[in-house]
Amino acid sequence: MKKINLKIAFILIITAFAVFYGCIKKDIDVTPNVPYVDFKANKSIKSLIDGYISGVDTIKEDWIIKGVVTANDESGNFYKTLYIQDDSAAINIQIDRSNMFNAFKVGQVVYIKLKGLCLGNYGGMIQIGFPYTDAGSPTCGRIPDVFVDDHLFRDSMPGNPPTPLTINDINTLNDSYKGKLVKLTGVVFETPCEAYSLDYSATSNNIIDKQGNKIVLRTSNFATFRAKGLPIDTGTVIGIYSTYNGAKQFAIRDLNDVIYQQPCPSAFVNIVNESFASGTLGVFKQYSVLGTDVWNYGTYSGKYYAQITGYASGTANEDWLISPAVNMDAYFDESLIFETATKYDNPAGTLKLYWSNNYSGTDNPNNATWTEIAPINLSTGNFTWVSSGNIDFSAISGNKVYFAFKYTCAANNKPTWEVTNIRLRGKKN
Repeated sequence: MKKINLKIAFILIITAFAVFYGCIKKDIDVTPNVPYVDFKANKSIKSLIDGYISGVDTIKEDWIIKGVVTANDESGNFYKTLYIQDDSAAINIQIDRSNMFNAFKVGQVVYIKLKGLCLGNYGGMIQIGFPYTDAGSPTCGRIPDVFVDDHLFRDSMPGNPPTPLTINDINTLNDSYKGKLVKLTGVVFETPCEAYSLDYSATSNNIIDKQGNKIVLRTSNFATFRAKGLPIDTGTVIGIYSTYNGAKQFAIRDLNDVIYQQPCPSAFVNIVNESFASGTLGVFKQYSVLGTDVWNYGTYSGKYYAQITGYASGTANEDWLISPAVNMDAYFDESLIFETATKYDNPAGTLKLYWSNNYSGTDNPNNATWTEIAPINLSTGNFTWVSSGNIDFSAISGNKVYFAFKYTCAANNKPTWEVTNIRLRGKKN
């Protein structure tokens, strides 16, 4: 009996030890791998920036800076860029790596060994990169992915980022704020409910303070929040301050940086958006009813457009530039905006805007019923680009609506017309 009791006791002790060891092992397994460095910074960010003169400055010294990450690429608004800040200044690092936010989270302390890297100037912003030769000219580009871990070192787990510097007068922003995390208080957006960014390009929206001063909010078309609407009331915006060729700019990291009581209930979206930058007529189609001249793609001095002229044939023409079909019933508050330029002869009355909800989409547009939209603001000559302004389309209904530009000319009156940046927008139902 005594031997049985001893055996039971022994088994219980072994079992308890196994359970205890298993708990310890489990705790060890989940302990995070905390990064650390065994060296110190020997240069401040401000002294690094102050030492830059011009061009591509390749760093040959064993300099090390330390900073805290204030912005990364998590939302897509900062492309392959990290911003770090210390007590003296802030700077951005150009890195050829995607999804950097997984390692370099906001609040992460980072040490950078600068030897072999370079300083460059992009629009007035000093940045850290990697020296390249591009077509025989030196340039400071992104740090290649394979070299990132040789230069950037995390220390400890991410903590809190620096407290944003509070600004209530945009005019007080100067070079000492460049690259830093800044809080703009008591500000409004000039165009509430506009989307933060267009789908096809980065977009600028003005922020206005109580004094009426403005700063551009720059948002990438790759930002995850780009389609959201700008808020309505007065509030606070946190972000990174920068300049580009002397112009003040601001960029948020995500929508948590925009603190307002009245967000936009519904943002405008682009239903049709054509800049003709593809080198074709894009989503538009042309249909020639009379004459041999047709709508074509054109470009001049960096501008892309659809173009037509009666000069080629010297005869009368009727030509249509027709949009894709649009389900207007799926939207509300629709409006159309575009730009025109013209020259030669008398352009008055030779370009008109129409819409139809019974056009087939393929045959002669004269077989359908079209309603003219007038008056509209058009260019008057000398190839001067003129915006139409927002043209109200909200009263137009139908699930298959087309709009079109109709060009007509006589044999003795043959103006040239150019049309671009055609944007039909609205709010989804």
